Amino acid sequence: MAYLKDSFDAVFVDIEFAALSQLGLWGILLGVLLGTLLSVVMQVIAVIALVITAVSAGVLPLPLAAAFVIGLNLGITSTAIISTLAATAKAKRLAMLT
Repeated sequence: MAYLKDSFDAVFVDIEFAALSQLGLWGILLGVLLGTLLSVVMQVIAVIALVITAVSAGVLPLPLAAAFVIGLNLGITSTAIISTLAATAKAKRLAMLT
């Protein structure tokens, strides 16, 4: 975790997450959207590790980090639902349980 924190400080020092959190509700909603998009691009566990590292480095405010994680959860759930669009009824019921 210390290695991630050090590398995060070096790479993401110029990103102003505080400006995003100053947008209020719109900033939180944008954080959820960004989290959802990140779940499409990267594995969820890697993004969660980056979010935890950003919070521990003081770069990402906690409410915005929570919005990212909620977006990640929405993104990973939507992929299960999308994958069952052409599936059987039993598969669709199983996907709805996830």
